[in-house]
Amino acid sequence: MSPEQSILQKIREKELEISARVEEIRSQSDVLIEEAQQEAGEIIERFDAEGKEAARNYYNAEMQAIQSEIEVLNQETIEKKNDLQKSWEENLPRAVEMIIQEVLSG
Repeated sequence: MSPEQSILQKIREKELEISARVEEIRSQSDVLIEEAQQEAGEIIERFDAEGKEAARNYYNAEMQAIQSEIEVLNQETIEKKNDLQKSWEENLPRAVEMIIQEVLSG
């Protein structure tokens, strides 16, 4: 083998060695990228689930507050109705008497 072939052979071996290293690094990079994408997907799913749960909790709390407010308003309405009915019943005899007097005097 001539010295030129020996140098060319060594260059070729180095090229193959570098090419193998590059391929190994590329393969490792692909694995790391795939793992990162999977982890990112899991994080997104977890945050999505947590967001939905937080939204559901907020919705339920607001609905409970609204229901409580409705109950208070219903109770106030009943109390007002009862007050009006009581006032009406108290004033009814006087109103009837006033109407009778107006009709009889007129």
